[in-house]
Amino acid sequence: MNNSQVKRIKNLLIIGHTNVGKSTLCNVLCDTNDFEENDYTTKKTRNFQEKVFVFKETKYRIVEVGVDSVEKKDLYNKIGEIVYSMPEGISQVLFLVDGRFTEEEIRTFEAFEKEILNSGIVDYTTIVRTKFENFKIKEKYEDDKSQMCRGSGAIFKMVKSCRYVIYVDNPPINITIEDDDDRERVENNRKIRTRSRKILLDHLETAYEEKYYKLKLEVPEFIPDDQVTQEMKKAKKNILIVGRTGSGISALCNVLTDTEEFKESGCSISMTDNFQKKDFEWCGKKYCVVDTVGIDNTRLSTNEVLHKIAEGICSMPEGLSQVLFVVDGNFTAGETRIFNLLKDSIFSMNILGYVTIVRTKFSNFKNSDKCDINRNQLRNENEKIAEIVRSCRDVVHIDNPPTNIEIVDKEDERTVKTNKGIRKRSREILLNYLDKACKEEYFKLKPWNELRKQIDEYLESH
Repeated sequence: MNNSQVKRIKNLLIIGHTNVGKSTLCNVLCDTNDFEENDYTTKKTRNFQEKVFVFKETKYRIVEVGVDSVEKKDLYNKIGEIVYSMPEGISQVLFLVDGRFTEEEIRTFEAFEKEILNSGIVDYTTIVRTKFENFKIKEKYEDDKSQMCRGSGAIFKMVKSCRYVIYVDNPPINITIEDDDDRERVENNRKIRTRSRKILLDHLETAYEEKYYKLKLEVPEFIPDDQVTQEMKKAKKNILIVGRTGSGISALCNVLTDTEEFKESGCSISMTDNFQKKDFEWCGKKYCVVDTVGIDNTRLSTNEVLHKIAEGICSMPEGLSQVLFVVDGNFTAGETRIFNLLKDSIFSMNILGYVTIVRTKFSNFKNSDKCDINRNQLRNENEKIAEIVRSCRDVVHIDNPPTNIEIVDKEDERTVKTNKGIRKRSREILLNYLDKACKEEYFKLKPWNELRKQIDEYLESH
């Protein structure tokens, strides 16, 4: 290694909102476990993390920082620390998106671009689309890029302004081994992460700018901002699924119904524009599940989304037996906002006894101790989150990894087989829970005309 290589270091800044997989990406890039990959629903990491590593005689410094993990006032302090940790400047920014582009991603990107790093940073920015199962298939990720460019104006502008979009998949390896399925899953996930690391580092070799982007920090003045009766066993149990776009609503519906009728999209924009419902039976009991349009759908306005959810509710005239609020990772300010939006615009305080929080993508869902730890964190760590969790019936942990992966090699075959087994276990957990959780009485909402008026009045006042 010559002197110029030793002196010149590539500084990588990893940004994105909470739970997009920043720590995981850092571990994959560094080939370590030094960054804590948090499987829990509240974020533990409060400060930025950094590490230096060497790859092909090139030295890299990697720095991770989140958005929702800190208050806005503290965020500027964290960025200030980054300025001092990278005195030379930034070589490349990796902006992480873990699923569909939502309003949350757009707000996060704009906060860094405009408020903190200034517009010139986009020339040094790569969008890294994580959790993209078909990342090895060029046709799949090229199609996803095209869909992003055909999405909303904000997404198109964001994607076009950045230099690159890279696709990877970094599935979890910090899984407690309960059986052979878990052991095989961890081994296969390591191989997938190795492939992702090569893609990322090959990209960084070519994307590297000879000059650094020099950070300037101008901190603005901060402005504060139970048992089921025999009668109920004969009745249909109506299950409404709600949550943020990309949280896995359609996947959950497929797992519950044991079908593939609900479209699961690995694309970066939402493909669901209307509600979808299906009846099914389990252990002699009838269920009806309704898949709704995700909140923060970038192709629809909030008004349109709420009205489509209301249409799905009105398709079950008997009323609701249970509402499943889907959270696919850390319970962030975004989830809190969405929960309160639904409660205040469509439902009421009385619905909360019928609401269950379903924590998806929880790799250790078969370990009851891990689930209990997460449950207790939710109930005690953040007062706003704790208030929501305590008001709901319970929190159920599952994992519904994708099975709609195009088979390229034996690694993919093993992944699909393992994932089907994991989804089967998740289905058992969910349906055993719903068998006990569904109330004898339905929760009755207002008729369609009154519900539509209630939504309109709410939106006018907010």
